Amino acid sequence: MSGHKFDSLKTFDELRVTLRRIESEHRQREDELKLGKKTTHLNMASTSTTSQTKELSELKDLVQQLSQEVMFLTEHSVSNVSNNQQSYINRFRII
Repeated sequence: MSGHKFDSLKTFDELRVTLRRIESEHRQREDELKLGKKTTHLNMASTSTTSQTKELSELKDLVQQLSQEVMFLTEHSVSNVSNNQQSYINRFRII
């Protein structure tokens, strides 16, 4: 790009001004790209946080459901054990 400008301009001052303008535009594009990448990372982070929150909520619900099932099974197994013990005792009782 600068070679083309060197051939088309007549004075060194014009070339210097034009090259500074090109450098400025180049820096500006780089800054825009950097800002665009940062924004993308921020968007990804917020999406990630949202999905993590959703997963955490699902896990809490699952743990609560499993806890209820364990309590139910524990209560029923205790009552079944009591009934089994009583029937075992009754079987060998001499009447």
